[in-house]
Amino acid sequence: MKHRICSYRLQDGRWRSAFVPPPVGIGHTESDCLGEYFPTKEKADKYAYEYLMEEGVRPENIESS
Repeated sequence: MKHRICSYRLQDGRWRSAFVPPPVGIGHTESDCLGEYFPTKEKADKYAYEYLMEEGVRPENIESS
């Protein structure tokens, strides 16, 4: 299973950086918001990608939505 980057747009036009970790058993998995805001989806996704890399997630285990 992979971590899925899922940054999303806020009502004020900014983008919030977020990702969904792989499920750890049965149940619904929710996204983890990183608390950072960006002017574009690309910048928010890049921040989430770099965060996951720093946490030791291998590049092949990261996908974007």
